[in-house]
Amino acid sequence: MNSKQNSFIATCRRVSDFLKKFTTVTSVLPTFTATQTEFDANLAQMESYGEQQKTVIKGLRTQKEDMKVSTGQKVLDMSNRIVAYAIITKDKVLEKKAHIGEAAYLKSSDQDFMSTNNIIVELADVNQAALLEYGVTPETIAALKTAVDGYRAMVDAPKEGTTERKQVTNQLAGMVDIQTEVLDKLDALYELLKYSQPAIYAEYQDTRKIVYHSGSLSAKCIVTDASTGLSLVGANISFSLNGKLILEKKTSDAGGLYIKSLDEGTYTVVVSRLGYQTQTLTVHILDVELNTIRVALMKE
Repeated sequence: MNSKQNSFIATCRRVSDFLKKFTTVTSVLPTFTATQTEFDANLAQMESYGEQQKTVIKGLRTQKEDMKVSTGQKVLDMSNRIVAYAIITKDKVLEKKAHIGEAAYLKSSDQDFMSTNNIIVELADVNQAALLEYGVTPETIAALKTAVDGYRAMVDAPKEGTTERKQVTNQLAGMVDIQTEVLDKLDALYELLKYSQPAIYAEYQDTRKIVYHSGSLSAKCIVTDASTGLSLVGANISFSLNGKLILEKKTSDAGGLYIKSLDEGTYTVVVSRLGYQTQTLTVHILDVELNTIRVALMKE
């Protein structure tokens, strides 16, 4: 999922949350309920495609890492046997060629890793007869070659799962196009509220904006008095992720709060101030955009 798709989905999440707040106002608009249902269904599908993408990529990465470890163990074992033979026979040249620094080898690039593998396979082949008493048999050499060739095939050949990933990527792109059309319908329906419900209309326009943010800010919070619309100074805002409090701050003199570098995730945001009713919100934070959170608190 690219950054634009991330931003689009984040916007759709915000819009979906927003739509649920004003159903009594919007339910009278023509086709609005059906359009909202379609919008939420499309959002769920896009999120599903995004998760499938991550799963495929993670699966390929894990498979490759596991194969590197198993292949590396076979190569290191063969290296140790060749080095033992070289030390016993005082063959310094062979000892130097066959010696592998384990930590650096397992962390090396694919090219260096495969180069080292080829050297050990070649040395095992050349010294096969002498290595027999060191536990190196034709079968162990064949197993080593199979492991080395298998890893090379994974690196050099088209990646297993590429087709599946491409298919999911195309499905996601197609669903974004479909959702864009539905979002256009919602825009048109909200235009009907421009003069009869100006506050709701303005909030929708702000929520609906897709922002591609490259700076370090993650969220902007604006807290106002629900009756007067004036900014509230000293309102307490807390962000929790998976039940754990991440941060807690108060709004400034202008009633705003800017938060830097929140990790991506779905947060529970609690907004409170003395003399006002506390509000709890669910907020989706993505690291590719500035998330605007508007809260109007009602007096107790």
